[in-house]
Amino acid sequence: MDFSLISAVVYPQVTAVRHKRGRVRMNRLLRRKVRELLRLQEYGRRDVSVWGDNVTELSASGILSIVMNVYAYRRQAAHGLTLRDSVTMNVQSGHNYRLAELFRPGADYITPISEEIKRQIKERDLPLIAEFNQIKPNQPYFLREDNLVIYFATYEYTPYYVGLPEFPIPFTMLRSLIDEKSPLYRFLPPV
Repeated sequence: MDFSLISAVVYPQVTAVRHKRGRVRMNRLLRRKVRELLRLQEYGRRDVSVWGDNVTELSASGILSIVMNVYAYRRQAAHGLTLRDSVTMNVQSGHNYRLAELFRPGADYITPISEEIKRQIKERDLPLIAEFNQIKPNQPYFLREDNLVIYFATYEYTPYYVGLPEFPIPFTMLRSLIDEKSPLYRFLPPV
């Protein structure tokens, strides 16, 4: 069997956005990110099969948050591996927000998010292969309706069978850190 023939990747594409500039920037970024995942998975090798999909986690209030997954299986490997990337974009400008941009300048968002992740690790009794201390300043994330979701790569902190661990952090927990210009501010309930 020729493994190179058993591959399918669905690229995300933004179409229903009136702002042409934003739409072009978003689609260019999405293509670049999927291509990078494919490169990391060594797509094109005859002994590698690749499958990719994407999920729109949030599309509201001018913000679009998309998760892209690319799974690859190498012939004779014990199992495949999924790599993930995500974007959270302003649909008008096409700007992709880094995690730090979601918070007030100079705000310590790393500590409360990291403490909440530690709490969830303990509560969910997640097995660790490496000690978790804190997130990176621009840790990968995506948005859902009420949550900032921090995620980690397979094997980064947990064994393979855990997959890509996700940690939802309620927006309300971060209220004091959120800048009024942040896309998160749009989703905070009134006080």
